[in-house]
Amino acid sequence: MATTLQEKIQQLSPELEREVERFIEFILQKEVLRKPAQKLKQDWGGALKEFRDQYTVAEKHNLRIVSFDTDFDKTERKRLTPQQVLQTLK
Repeated sequence: MATTLQEKIQQLSPELEREVERFIEFILQKEVLRKPAQKLKQDWGGALKEFRDQYTVAEKHNLRIVSFDTDFDKTERKRLTPQQVLQTLK
């Protein structure tokens, strides 16, 4: 007499049902981690050039922009590189 997985689980105590549920979640998480990650597309560079001269949050709150992106050098606010920021922390 073959029983389905669901029928077998229903025969368990509530404590064991929770244990089975945690194990299934563990297996599903492992499966997600096994799938190859999509390669990160980096084709967005310069996509916001039309907004370069508009009002920015950095201006509103008098913030410095930290970025590797040299496009910020063309703005009034300019930028700091991550290396420059690290030097100020020494």
